[in-house]
Amino acid sequence: MRCLHRISATLATSVLLIALATVAGAQGPKTAQEIMDFSTAKSAGYKTWSADYSQRMNMLGGQMSVDGQMIQKLPHKLWMYANVPMMGQQSKMTIVMGDDGILWEVMDIGAQRQIIKMDMSKVMSNAASQAGLKINPLDQMDPSKQWENSKQLFDFTTTNPQELDGQPMFVMEGVWKQAALTNQQMAMIVGMVGKSRVFIGQHDGFLHRMEQLDRKSTRLNSSHLVI
Repeated sequence: MRCLHRISATLATSVLLIALATVAGAQGPKTAQEIMDFSTAKSAGYKTWSADYSQRMNMLGGQMSVDGQMIQKLPHKLWMYANVPMMGQQSKMTIVMGDDGILWEVMDIGAQRQIIKMDMSKVMSNAASQAGLKINPLDQMDPSKQWENSKQLFDFTTTNPQELDGQPMFVMEGVWKQAALTNQQMAMIVGMVGKSRVFIGQHDGFLHRMEQLDRKSTRLNSSHLVI
């Protein structure tokens, strides 16, 4: 049951992170900093959005897929419904968070229902503190502030643009900053994840795909939004 709680919490946090990771791009920006600056300005105009959500994870020696839909409304409202394979069967997960930062997760596994309540302000504050980040966690629900978090952890560079979901994408890769590499609280994730890759819509400005790769560039985790 503790393992189930950890997986549920990981999924909920991952969903939240991907909801926070809204960025923007255009034909003009060339460098990573220019893309991030444009992202901040572009994202400031978004107040609510919806998307189909999918996540692919390689964990515990196997693969796991999560598919669903999500709606987000600033400042902190979030709703998500997803199908999650767990304990050998397809389970259903519903996540709801209000402006108070309290997240409710309802997991239906066969005939059993599990309800988890989390104060995401405290959860994310603890995670941010351990990572050495100087942020207000719930402020990160505002996509225009997303890069304040990311730039404290990663050094980004641009790579070849690609097309995804019928839209041209800026593609950037981020490697850990030295402060993250020497942070003992982050040793486990730094040991597994070598770099991150993001696919940023040049037209709508959203982060459509985020990948985490190991040091051999094997994909460990990918999250995909279809707006």
